[in-house]
Amino acid sequence: MTITSEFLREDAISYPVIKMAVNGQVGIPDLIAEYEQMLDSECFRRNMNVIWDLTNIDIAKVELDDLRKLPMLLREYEQRRGQAYKVRW
Repeated sequence: MTITSEFLREDAISYPVIKMAVNGQVGIPDLIAEYEQMLDSECFRRNMNVIWDLTNIDIAKVELDDLRKLPMLLREYEQRRGQAYKVRW
């Protein structure tokens, strides 16, 4: 399992973007840990947009209840993360 954060700046856009790529079998604690690392990065800016690349993710062993709780868990970081951003899957 690998989860990587990449801070992008494209010529076509005037703001930085985070690309989160998730590969292999992953659990909710893994996603939360990477999310915290992203927020702690010196490259992170409040309200940065994010692109999640879930092309190669395997969540077969993740409980459905855990998946349902994920948005609520991520809301706990709202003050640090901001609210004025967009997410693309």
